[in-house]
Amino acid sequence: MAKLEFELTRRISIKILRERYPMTSFEEVVTRLYDSQSFKTLDANMGYYRINLSDESSNL
Repeated sequence: MAKLEFELTRRISIKILRERYPMTSFEEVVTRLYDSQSFKTLDANMGYYRINLSDESSNL
């Protein structure tokens, strides 16, 4: 039974359309910046909100 459930889950997973976000290559970034005259810096170190879980959920 578990093998059948796994196979069904695998088949469904294959059919799901997922959005893809490919990484930009270093060469592409350098090419885009080649003739630029102004630059800005963005520090995204703390860019995501942190939501604390309840005590019982945090142990999962």
